[in-house]
Amino acid sequence: MGDYGHPGAPPTSTKPFQPGKGVKVPQENISKAPSDDAVVKLSNSDIEKIPGYENTVLSQNDAKDLPAPKTDPADISEKPPEQYEHASVITEEDAVNIFQKYTFRRCCYGSGPAQSGVVTSYASANAFRYVLKSFTESRYVYWRSEPYFGQVIDGPFNGEAPSPWDIEVEPDRIFQKHTKYREIAHTATVKPCFKCIGQGFLKCSKCSGKGTRPCNTCGGSGTQTVTGSSKPLPDGTVPEPVVKPCGTCKSTGRTKCKFCNGEGVTKCRLCQGHRMLKHYIEMKVVFKNRIDTHVQEGTDIPDDMVTMASADVLFDQTLEMVYPISESPWSDINSNSQRLIQHHTTAFPNERILKQTHNLRCIPVAEVHVGYKNRRFRFWIYGLDRTVYETDYPHSCLCCRTCNIL
Repeated sequence: MGDYGHPGAPPTSTKPFQPGKGVKVPQENISKAPSDDAVVKLSNSDIEKIPGYENTVLSQNDAKDLPAPKTDPADISEKPPEQYEHASVITEEDAVNIFQKYTFRRCCYGSGPAQSGVVTSYASANAFRYVLKSFTESRYVYWRSEPYFGQVIDGPFNGEAPSPWDIEVEPDRIFQKHTKYREIAHTATVKPCFKCIGQGFLKCSKCSGKGTRPCNTCGGSGTQTVTGSSKPLPDGTVPEPVVKPCGTCKSTGRTKCKFCNGEGVTKCRLCQGHRMLKHYIEMKVVFKNRIDTHVQEGTDIPDDMVTMASADVLFDQTLEMVYPISESPWSDINSNSQRLIQHHTTAFPNERILKQTHNLRCIPVAEVHVGYKNRRFRFWIYGLDRTVYETDYPHSCLCCRTCNIL
């Protein structure tokens, strides 16, 4: 049954080692103790084999995400009806009025083309942004160690350890990235600390366990040389340097090591002096979002400007597994919704999809072509906040070409 006594009972706890608390470690024990600067890692000999977890890594840094249970697409026979909201429309009259106000506020723009120009063509060229978001979880397992100070131990004697994906871990927040940790049941054992070999202390690396270090004042000689005046005495002789006992170390040549307070040992930081470690398998669960976007937009406005504009929500759905859009009037949206949802069911084999949401937004766009005298220009009004975009307005100076968006 290992080092945890009879089934259900934890090992007997020991009082932690406290350097300088009435405990004087024999020099023989100090000499055999590992140094506190030695790099010692958990090894396979320090842990017990847990059925189903034989290949568990010894460090969280080495842990890989585990293959997740297969995600099945939503049953199309249970698909709810698709309901769409109406999209905003920017009329020709609205577009012209907005543009006239835009040129009026521009200090370097002449108002003639906007006020007197003739609209030669107008088109409602709405853009669409479809977003699919899958809220997923991935799981990692690895061995973890912590000081044992008498806590209850849930070891293999309590039963078989559950499979990682059989353990229920609820997210704290849906569609928000966060991480949770769980101790896997029935995997804990208690063993002597592998760093201090169960002693609770380590040899001080600063003084090599001696408790003292060479005196900084005298360099370890125990004496100080005091040089007198360099001026000759009345008889013409030069004073000889005077050798005096070092007052800092009292002529011993060594001073108490401040790192171990003269004990020669330091408390083991891994077991915190408790001499024993609890080893168990920990599971890390990472919740995150996988997001894919499809944009349908055919104007000369830069795509990033259109996609970031305020928009009408035409369709919004949140389910454990969403259904592809198939009934919208826009075939491009229908086919890309199908494509992205299918992609999410297979693209992340080490992640389980917990919930999905997708929405379709419409960015109203009006494109207007204007003739003015012998010149032609065009402008666009887009978004719910009616942003203006233009590049070739006839009466504008160079300084305003760098800020043609309002």
